[in-house]
Amino acid sequence: MAVAAGLRRDWQVTVVDRYPELPSGGAALTVFPNGAAALADLGVDVSRLGAVVRRLRFCLADGRPLFTTDLDLMARRSGHPVRSVPRVELLRVLARDVDVRWGSGVVSPQEIDADLLVGADGARSVVRRELVSSETARVSGWMSVQALLPGPLPTPLRDGTGWSFVGEAGLCGLLPAGPELLQWWCDLPVPSCGVVDLEFLRREFGGYAAPVRAVLDRVQEFGTFVHVTHEVLPQWGSGAVTLVGDAAHAVPPTLAQGANQALDDAWALTRALRGVPLPDVPAALRALERRRVPQLRRMSRLASSERTNRVPDPLTRFLAPAVPASMAGWMHWRMLRSWSAVLG
Repeated sequence: MAVAAGLRRDWQVTVVDRYPELPSGGAALTVFPNGAAALADLGVDVSRLGAVVRRLRFCLADGRPLFTTDLDLMARRSGHPVRSVPRVELLRVLARDVDVRWGSGVVSPQEIDADLLVGADGARSVVRRELVSSETARVSGWMSVQALLPGPLPTPLRDGTGWSFVGEAGLCGLLPAGPELLQWWCDLPVPSCGVVDLEFLRREFGGYAAPVRAVLDRVQEFGTFVHVTHEVLPQWGSGAVTLVGDAAHAVPPTLAQGANQALDDAWALTRALRGVPLPDVPAALRALERRRVPQLRRMSRLASSERTNRVPDPLTRFLAPAVPASMAGWMHWRMLRSWSAVLG
């Protein structure tokens, strides 16, 4: 949708989507400054969506603090605050004025008659498999459960603070996603039994801090997905074919960069093709891929380690509380810029 929103200034764009209609469910996305800056330059306003997240507090499972990351620093540096936005709200804004053929999933890219084909069809991309690489995404051994929970926000979240609690069971995160909307998720190793239900979650995370237990007491339903990762290939297509988002570089959600890098891709692709004559499109695509690959490999290595979902080692637990929130925010900002086309 973001690619279509950007390219329709200069191209006649059609989105071919396997869904029968615009999805109406799902959880929230954390839109970091790279995603927000990309959207802004594509003409998409998200300033009224979701909720601003001003800081992230990382704690051990029992609530003992590890460190805090000042996200306002990113907002000051980029002009774009971090926002937690319900996925359906963002899709609805992006889909305005976009020609979408709903319920028309691509069986084979050979079916598409177009001057440019962008495979934006996810971690199990048909375009990637048939035209780029037959290698499938690797399963990391971790999974997420998540949902949006309506109702009054817990007091610690009302000032724009997000919380993460990490312990032996995994990581549980809480973010404001609206005035009375909470985004919660748990990242955990895929259980050997293969079944994750409310009883399982309440048992595994029952010893975590009070905010986690309070949320799990209110939860009724949630979605699940297994974490997968791709090798970031040096080239994402041939001729006038390329990939974006998870089709090109699926990663676990541990750095909240899956959706943000898809938006970054959309911005970069739009800029790379602006004013380019049709015969020169393949060369512009390959040049874009060469620029993006080093950025995405750095991000992918860190996200795929699932490091943030594990209990820190004793030395980190000892040193982390001494790190000022401003320094943690600056370090995160530096990493974000190194991964991003639009911020760079």
